This record gives sequence, structure tokens and C-alpha cells, in this order.
Amino acid sequence: MPQRNQLKEKTTSLRSALKSVGISARVRMDPARPWIRVEVKSVSLEFSDAEQRTIRQIAKDAGLTHIYGAEIVVDRMTNPRWHLFVIPEPAQKKVTKMSNAEFVDHMNRIHETMARIETGIMTLKADYDMIEKQLAALRPN
Repeated sequence: MPQRNQLKEKTTSLRSALKSVGISARVRMDPARPWIRVEVKSVSLEFSDAEQRTIRQIAKDAGLTHIYGAEIVVDRMTNPRWHLFVIPEPAQKKVTKMSNAEFVDHMNRIHETMARIETGIMTLKADYDMIEKQLAALRPN
């Protein structure tokens, strides 16, 4: 989830960019969610197709996406009254290659863990067998 300051900066930047191209819009960040909402200033107004394209292009250039990380398609017309954008989550950490020594060490730790698990299972099985014998001795024939 993006930091609040990062969201504020993106919101301010988007507001300034829209103002600089002459689009009159209300640009707000949602205090409860990491969303930036761009909406018309009056209920009776709608963004024109050209304004919608410009809004989406500016948001895309700012590195924003639609909700759930959906890519912004500039020419796809959506709601003419408001747009919702998010800062995308950072990409997952890339896996780095291990050296041979690191790999061997890693595999040894896995084998040690598996051996401890096997020992635990064998102990549980022995305890279970002992309890079964005790129960069998208590049962009437």
C-alpha cells in the first residue's frame, strides 16, 4: 500500500497537470483507501471524450493504474463523471541466484528440518501406539 505522503504528492501533481491543460475537475485522495478520485465539479456536468482521454493519459504518464492494477487504456471511454486511480503496488522482489555454497547450505538446512519433522512424527507414532496398547488393556474382552 502506498504511503500517505506519496498519495498526497500524486494527487497534487495530477491536480496541477489537469489545471495546466484547462480541465476543471475536483481531484481528491480518499482518506480511507489509496485512491485518487478525479470528478466533475457539478453533478450536472460530464467530462467530454477529449477530456477523458487527457485525464487518463496524464494519470498513465504519472504511473497510476485503475483499481486492482488494471492498466489505463487512454481511448477506452468509461464513466464521464469521475475516474478512480491508484498507485500500483511495487513489483515483487526479484529472485537472485545463489552461489553453490549458499545452495548447499540451504539444502542442508532443509534436510535438517525434514529430519526433525521425521523424528517428531516417529515420536508421535510411538506415543499413539503406546496409548492404543493402554486402551486395549482397559477394554473388557
